[in-house]
Amino acid sequence: MPLIYTSHAQYLSSVASPDIGFFRSMVCFIAYYFFYLKFRSTNNEKDHFQYILQNNSSKLVPIHPVTDGYIPHEEYFQLEHHTCLRVCYPTSSATQTTYLLCSGSFSKVRHLNYFWDILMCCCMSIMIGFDYLLPHIY
Repeated sequence: MPLIYTSHAQYLSSVASPDIGFFRSMVCFIAYYFFYLKFRSTNNEKDHFQYILQNNSSKLVPIHPVTDGYIPHEEYFQLEHHTCLRVCYPTSSATQTTYLLCSGSFSKVRHLNYFWDILMCCCMSIMIGFDYLLPHIY
């Protein structure tokens, strides 16, 4: 697995460095930095919610959101400034209960952190160029 994550750096160290140009390298660097900040903020939001849920699960306050006149049957809860949804699902041994984060960036997309990670990879791919396929396997 680490071989795949480091394929960009391995390519740049083993093959003659491509002529990137200052403008393209700065655009890629700024975009990569922006995507990294968004990636970290999304992960920090998720980690903060999990930390609060583990330490303050008794402070879950039930809420009943109304959307377009329809009251959903799911159980929504408020925990500090986070909104979450209780989900029960069966496994082979028992029924598990978990909470899904429904506020912040997770209200739009479930795994937004993977999206930012893929965009960071695209920035590295633009820096490398498209002469070989191997560095782009991510």
